[in-house]
Amino acid sequence: MRFDRGPTAFGDIVNAAPSWPHGTVIGVRAGRADVAGTRAQQNVIVGCFIDVFLEGADMRISGNKLNVLPDGLHDIDVTATGYGIEAIIETGRENNNMVVGTDGDGLNDAEERNVFGGVSIAGDGNIIEIYGNNGSDTTAANTNIIIAGNYFGVAVDGVTRFTNSMTIVDAFHNQNGVNASVQFGSDFNGVSDAIEGNLIYMNNPFTTIFPDPSSSPPPPSLFNADAGARVSVRGNTMVNNGLVPFSYADGSGGRLANFTNYEAPFFETASPIIPVLLTKSSSRHLLGVAAKAVGIHTNVFIDVYLEDLEGWTNGMKFGLSELVAGGVTNGFPQGKTFKGSFSLGNNFPGGNFDLDITSLGLSPGAFVTAAANYSADPPGTARGRAHTSNFPNPVTLLAPIVITSATKTGNTVTLNWTGGAAPYTLQKRSPITGAWGNVATGIGGTSASDTSATGSEAYYRVLN
Repeated sequence: MRFDRGPTAFGDIVNAAPSWPHGTVIGVRAGRADVAGTRAQQNVIVGCFIDVFLEGADMRISGNKLNVLPDGLHDIDVTATGYGIEAIIETGRENNNMVVGTDGDGLNDAEERNVFGGVSIAGDGNIIEIYGNNGSDTTAANTNIIIAGNYFGVAVDGVTRFTNSMTIVDAFHNQNGVNASVQFGSDFNGVSDAIEGNLIYMNNPFTTIFPDPSSSPPPPSLFNADAGARVSVRGNTMVNNGLVPFSYADGSGGRLANFTNYEAPFFETASPIIPVLLTKSSSRHLLGVAAKAVGIHTNVFIDVYLEDLEGWTNGMKFGLSELVAGGVTNGFPQGKTFKGSFSLGNNFPGGNFDLDITSLGLSPGAFVTAAANYSADPPGTARGRAHTSNFPNPVTLLAPIVITSATKTGNTVTLNWTGGAAPYTLQKRSPITGAWGNVATGIGGTSASDTSATGSEAYYRVLN
């Protein structure tokens, strides 16, 4: 069953209940190889109480402008009608194998994006409503859901913003003893990776929606999910959202335990629940700490992003107690620009990591964050079974340490260097195959000497 070029009268444009059909398509069907034919299948659906209302499995909602006019640059304020909306998309009962946006098969994936108009008031309190089955279909489960390549709260130019402040999905439910599984963004399998990332611009205009953040509840969640649901959140452009992917701070401490439950099936949650980036990271080496994988999700890889300054700065204004560290209230970390992914290998034991990020071309002073992915499949697997951590607080990359001079007078070798940040450690080994040993620690400046340079050869390095 496929619908395109549907009516635009107020109401539910498509309501497939109660037959629970499989394979319903709203917009662009899979496998189109020609651009003209693909665009002919796109829909413009505006002014509805629920733009798309479906029940069933193998659904596909792709290439549509939802509450957005045909130019893709202007949305419709449905609240102006006096009716408001329930949600833009509402699906239920089965939802297995649902695609919202691009399928990432390399065929016209950019034409399969959905563009969502801004939503700040909705009856269901979200943009996409996913509800459970009624118990009569024992095979129903929210598995293999893909939400990729969509524009939420931003026009097709990727710049023009709509008034938008709303949870995107409520909720990724576990059903019939099967945990939900979701790809929200890219799988980074080498096919249409950049297109698969969703663009998510929330809480705009900020000063209108939150005139006094210090006395307001925090922004809405990115999405809601049952504990144990596996949700991969990779390669998205996130601007001015709250804490992502999962919210855990509300100023009272009441949400942290639930947040821990989301993560427990995938990695140890004793510490750290969220990866930590170390302030001594440089434009060559990103240093951090990540949790140990558990269960079958033993392949661990780190996605590196430029931080969204808007969400970070605006997040501080809420003054949430859970975000206070070292007497400073942090903001909402989130990746705005994906830069690259690095594997920590299989069976990562947890603890420190050191990523050589030279290939990313980041300059000293870049403000970066990251996310850890715990996967049952190796990096690059199409639709890999991965779960993504929350983003850690960002760090400003230091200039790398470069030894600028080394001089020897008698038994004394003096080294000078630039970059990094104090305190430094000077190390030496001799011969070159020997082990590194400390010469001096806690060095406050950018110069140090070794007064015991008596051998025929020695090799030095400086560490943060």
